[in-house]
Amino acid sequence: MAQSHDNYPIAVLFTCKQCKHGRPIAPFSTVQNPVTPEETWLQFLNGFPAWQVPSRPTVVVSPHPDDETLSAGGLIALQRRAQLPVSILAVTDGEAAYRDQPHLGETRAAEQQAAAQALGVAPEQVFRLRLPDSRVSRFEDDLADRIAAHLATGTLLIANWPHDPHPDHEACGRAALRAADRTGASLAFCFFWTWHQNRPDSLAHLPLRRLELSDDLQQRRADALACHRTQLQQSDGEPVLPELLLKPARRNFETYLLHD
Repeated sequence: MAQSHDNYPIAVLFTCKQCKHGRPIAPFSTVQNPVTPEETWLQFLNGFPAWQVPSRPTVVVSPHPDDETLSAGGLIALQRRAQLPVSILAVTDGEAAYRDQPHLGETRAAEQQAAAQALGVAPEQVFRLRLPDSRVSRFEDDLADRIAAHLATGTLLIANWPHDPHPDHEACGRAALRAADRTGASLAFCFFWTWHQNRPDSLAHLPLRRLELSDDLQQRRADALACHRTQLQQSDGEPVLPELLLKPARRNFETYLLHD
């Protein structure tokens, strides 16, 4: 089902499956050019202030295996380098990324474990919630409770922006917001599909912050990303994440939205 914003092509065309709100959901099937070129995003993001990440225990909500790396891999590596506790809440196993691959969820879960270790996170700190891929919004109340169970006042919580254009990302962002408000955790939102389906004016008036990444942190993130092999290469078709869509994950900084 193709969509468009005015005359701009949507970066990703979804299959015709629908979420409960009637919007198309994963798995993704076709990749086109992003709505906004990477060079335009780099110019737009250049003026935002740097973020000094708080030295606190950190919980990262990952809608699918690879989201922890694509959106927050540098931050995870930074916190672990400082020997701060980091937990990853693996919301789904990403089993719906491709059709007709019955063991894909198991494979992707193993890839996420390897990526987490590359970022310095121990296997026992990756908590698998096993909600159904593409249907997280149906379990949003439960997800908010399960996120809150990992939080305390002052915990740093990282989750996708509630408007990051993928239904599972949106649901995770909303659930994280509720959990943070309930527990007093500090919340920062991260992004991925925003870079491919939005324009800069969608973020223009938000208090964005840049997390500058050293060469070492960039390398750790790259090593973690390489663990997600099923998303980077497919023998019989286009992978979910061709190199065209990985440019934001190759930046020498990451972008966060701080929630008051």
